[in-house]
Amino acid sequence: GTYQTLTYDGAGVSADRVRVRFANDGDTATGLDRNLRIDRIEIDGTTFQTEWPNVWSTGTYVDPIGCVPGYQESEFLHCDGYFEYSSSSPTGSTITVYAAAATGSERMQLLIDGVDVQTWDNVGGNYVDGDFQAFTYTAGSAISADRIRIAFTNDGATASGADRNLRVDAIAIDGLRYEAESPAVYSTGTWVDPIGCVPGYHQSEYLACGGYLQFADVASNGSVVTIHAAGATGQERLELQIDGSTVRAWDNVGGDYNARQFQTFTYTTATPVSADQLRILFANDGATVTGVDKNLRVDMITIDGTVYQTEAANVFSTGTWVDPIGCVPGFQQSEYLHCGGYFDFGSASGGVVSLVDSVIQVDEDAATTSVTVHRLNGSDGNITVDYRTVASTATGGVDFVEQSGTLTLLHGETEQTLVLQILDDSIQEGNETFGFAIDNVNGGASLGAPR
Repeated sequence: GTYQTLTYDGAGVSADRVRVRFANDGDTATGLDRNLRIDRIEIDGTTFQTEWPNVWSTGTYVDPIGCVPGYQESEFLHCDGYFEYSSSSPTGSTITVYAAAATGSERMQLLIDGVDVQTWDNVGGNYVDGDFQAFTYTAGSAISADRIRIAFTNDGATASGADRNLRVDAIAIDGLRYEAESPAVYSTGTWVDPIGCVPGYHQSEYLACGGYLQFADVASNGSVVTIHAAGATGQERLELQIDGSTVRAWDNVGGDYNARQFQTFTYTTATPVSADQLRILFANDGATVTGVDKNLRVDMITIDGTVYQTEAANVFSTGTWVDPIGCVPGFQQSEYLHCGGYFDFGSASGGVVSLVDSVIQVDEDAATTSVTVHRLNGSDGNITVDYRTVASTATGGVDFVEQSGTLTLLHGETEQTLVLQILDDSIQEGNETFGFAIDNVNGGASLGAPR
C-alpha cells in the first residue's frame, strides 16, 4: 500500500493512550465500500506497528463472523471502530531486508504468510555494484523464513523510460541470514534467458518482473563466493563453475576494466566449498557489433571472506594471452582472460618432472641411447626444464656427444624422450657410464627425483 502521513503535535503522549478511529464506514455516492488501512503510528521516532498482537481492534472483519473486537493482528478497519495501541513492543522477530533498485523508484513489499505487512517505496542503493540498503520490520511474533516473501510490485518503466528492477541480497531474521540466491529460494520474477520470467529455483538475487522471492527455513550453511571482475566492453559473460559445472552466470559485466574498478558478483553454495573447486570462466569471447574486442579481468575471489588473488602463482589459466604465442594454458600470474577460457583456483597442477634413470650406460656398439623425462601428478600448462649430460667414467667428446638445452612439455604432455649420441673410440674398455641431469623447471611444475 501507499500511505499518507498524518501528523499531530501532542505533549507527553504514550502509545497506550492512542486510538486511531475509522468514523464513516459505508458506501460512497458511487457505491464503493469505504475501508481504512493503518500501517503504523510513530511517537517521537518510536514505531508501533498496527498488526502487532498487542493492538486491540474493534473494526476488523473476521471471516465469516464479521467485525468483532479482538487482537486481530491486522492493518484494516472494515467497519466503524478503532485500533488501540500498547506502549510496549511485542517480543517478535526483527526482519531485515537487504536490497537495491535499478532506478530508485521501485516498490518492495514484505509479506508474511502471504499478507503484506510492510511496503517500501523508492528503494535506493546501487543495483549494479551491489550496494544494498537495509529495510527493517519488527513482527508481532516469532517468524520463520519459510513464512516470508519479498515482492517487487511495480515492474515497468519510469517516465524517462528506465526499466525498474529489484535486487535482493539477503534477509536476516533475528540476526540469522538467508541468502536470496540460495538453492532453496523460489522466485516468480527472475528473468531466465531466453525464456523470460518463469517461476523456479533460479539461485538469483534479481527480480526483473513483478513477482517475489519465497524464502525457505534453511539458513545459509554453505559458502559465500564473491567474484570481483570487470569487462572491457560491458558485454562480457562471466560464469562460476564448481567441480567443472556452471552454477551461475552473469551477463554484461561492467566496471572499469582499465582503471581496476571491479563489480562484485556473489553466489551462495548449498554446502561449503574450497578454492580448488572453483573456476571463473569467460564465456563469450569475440567482438561486439561495433568491432570492440571483449575481454574479462578478474581481480580476485573471496570464499567466506578469505581472499584468493587471481594473479597468484597457483592459479591456472586457459584464456590469458602470452605474447607472442597467444592464449596458451599455464600458470600465467595474470588477472586477464583475453580468450574464451577460465581461471582455475588451485586444483590445476603442472606436475612433477623427473627422469626414468639419471645414469646412462655406454654401449659403444650402439650409435645412440635414450633418456626419458617424465611428468607425473598433473600436466596442466606448458612447462620447460633445462637438461645437460654429465661426464663420469665415460668421457664427453670421446665416449658420447655432450648435450645441453631446454626441453618443453606442452599442456597435457606427460613425457618426452631425448636421443643421445654414443661415440666409438675403438679402445677396448669395461662398462662406462655418464650422467644426465635436469633442473630449473618453469611453468608451474616442480622437480622430482631422479633428476
